[in-house]
Amino acid sequence: MKTQIVYTSFTGNNDLLAKEIQKRTGADLLMIVEKRKRNGWTVFLDIAFNRTPELKNYHDPTPYYDHYIFVAPIWAGRIASPLKAFLDWEKRKVKAYSFITLCGSGTEEQKDKITKELTTRVGFPPSKVEELSVSDLIKNNNSTGSATRFRMKENDLKFFDAIIEEFLSEQLVPAK
Repeated sequence: MKTQIVYTSFTGNNDLLAKEIQKRTGADLLMIVEKRKRNGWTVFLDIAFNRTPELKNYHDPTPYYDHYIFVAPIWAGRIASPLKAFLDWEKRKVKAYSFITLCGSGTEEQKDKITKELTTRVGFPPSKVEELSVSDLIKNNNSTGSATRFRMKENDLKFFDAIIEEFLSEQLVPAK
């Protein structure tokens, strides 16, 4: 099965997750690149006005993958706007997909909302949606601070190993 991981990351946390999944699966990796540099203010405006940014064009030599794994942050309970823009642009190529995120905190209600948003945007539901809660990691490490400002390190991903492995096994993504 040919799989592509498509990701965007504002703080670097989801970049780390996407690269970890790529390392575990050998899947192709594509980073969504915006035409303009993003900052906290533009994130706020995207949320407030439901904006989608312009993306840089890219050359995709393989127009079809059997499965896509989308990796992106959650902003105010919604999928980050760069992924929304990508899905609007490329959804006709998507035949099967799943979604995973490193987010501030995950809830069943938020997961349902994300699933509905993805279903509406792509036209059919994802095979799986998974939230890795940075708040849970902070609590486990007896740390303090804001989950939205927390910067993951590669070693921090070990906390989510079992969840990531389960997610990947359910996607029928062949491991290296």
